[in-house]
Parts: sequence; C-alpha cells; structure tokens
Amino acid sequence: MVRIINSLRNLLGIIFSPSQTFRHLKENPNFIIPALIIISGMILITILLSSFVIEAGKDFKIEEIEPTGIIIMKSFSIIIVLILLIGNWLFKSLFLWFFIQLFNGKGKFNHILSITCYSAIIPFLKEILNLILICIKTPSKITNLSSLQFAYGLDIFFSSEKISQTLYTFLGKINFFSIWHMTVLIIGISIISEFNKTKSTFIVLFYWLFSTTIQIGIISLAGSLVKF
Repeated sequence: MVRIINSLRNLLGIIFSPSQTFRHLKENPNFIIPALIIISGMILITILLSSFVIEAGKDFKIEEIEPTGIIIMKSFSIIIVLILLIGNWLFKSLFLWFFIQLFNGKGKFNHILSITCYSAIIPFLKEILNLILICIKTPSKITNLSSLQFAYGLDIFFSSEKISQTLYTFLGKINFFSIWHMTVLIIGISIISEFNKTKSTFIVLFYWLFSTTIQIGIISLAGSLVKF
C-alpha cells in the first residue's frame, strides 16, 4: 500500500514538480506500479467509451448484436489498448535508452522505463478530457469513430476534408499535451542521463519525429487499403 501511495504521489509530482520527482526516481526507479495504475485507468476509459458507443452509435448497428458479442467487442478493445500501451512504452524506452547510451549518458534501462511510465500520466489526462467531452456531447452526434476524438492541436484550425489526411494528422500531433509530454521527457532524461537540456531536447524531438512519421505512415497505408 505504501508503494502504491508513493507511486500516486510521484504521478502527481510529474504534473506539478517533474524535476523533483525525477530526482527521486533516479535514486528509486519504479515503473510497474505506475504502469498498472495507468493501464487500469485506460481499461476503464475503454469500457466507458465502448458502452457509450453501444448506446449512441446508430451507424454501427451495435444494438443488433447479442450480449455475448458486445462482451467480445469490449474484451477485444481492452486487449488492443493493452498491446498498444505496453508496446509503445517498451519501444519508446528502448529508443531513448539506445540514444542515451550512444551519447555516453548515464542511467539504466529501468530508469528510462520509469520516465516513460510516469510521464504517461500526461497522455492519460488527455484521454480523461476526451472522455469528459464525449460524455457532454449529445448521443445523436456520435455517428462514427472520428466523433470519439476531439481536435486539441493545430488541426483545430483546419478541416480534414480540405487538406490531406497526412498533413491533418501531423498538425494534430502538435498540441498542448504532446508539447507538455515532450517537455517532461526532456526534464527526465536530462536528470537521469545527466545531459544538458539541448542534448535531451534533440533526443526527445528525434523520437517524436520518428514515431509521428511511423504513425502517419500507418494511417496513410490504412487509408489506401480502404480505398483499394
């Protein structure tokens, strides 16, 4: 129980005092408990979103599906969320750790994984805000999957119908939460690896560009397959 309370305190510390929190994590790395906390929260959000879609999504015709089918759909959604979350954390940690070692920085892999898991509280806050906005939104306006995501970045100034999907997705990646997330990662890496802010910023920005390019590529490929 004490470890859970300490992990919750550190998660709050990432929001209000990241530098102090990362100095503590440098001496006491811990990623399992914060990972479990955020995973539990994301599973809850996934279940709530699934329930909301089942009630409001006329275009999905989910009302025709039997209860057993609904349970399978929710279970499948949860499994996808788990795979994406854990896969993203491991890939990000390996990427950052590799470049830290490449530049002769300090810190073990579990330190970097701790940074990744604790900083995930920021994207998690974005998902909470997204859920709140969906709950406020009237059910009649939930007509497709795109209705479940709100624009938080530069994409808010453009229409997805007037610019390419690639550009629209890229603009969406430039938002308050992603900038906040990257800033926290930069602080964490600079403290753990003992790099200056310039080198830490370069590593984090390079990861962001790399991961964003992959995501846009996957989305573009999926769009091409649908058209095909």
